[in-house]
Amino acid sequence: DVYKRQIPGVVKIGRSSNPENRKRSLQASQNFRMHLLAAFPGAGHMEPRVHNMLAYCRVLDVPGREWFECSTQTAFAAIGTALAEEKTEYTKWRLPGRTI
Repeated sequence: DVYKRQIPGVVKIGRSSNPENRKRSLQASQNFRMHLLAAFPGAGHMEPRVHNMLAYCRVLDVPGREWFECSTQTAFAAIGTALAEEKTEYTKWRLPGRTI
């Protein structure tokens, strides 16, 4: 799941069985709004690979290792690369409220 903080250029890349509930839970304890940008059902196992690709832009001054200071395009490029490395044609990713 890819989330964007209200702070420009910061995204959270994590996995959850219920992204909307996870977003609400995270947002409740923070002073910023989050927006769910996309979910990739069944692709949570790729999270460590994507995190490794984006390690150079990891935000170090927040709890957790899932926050990255990068554009959404950079985040989606890393996800696309992980999918390509797995040689998976992934067609079930979805935006909030609809499947693509």
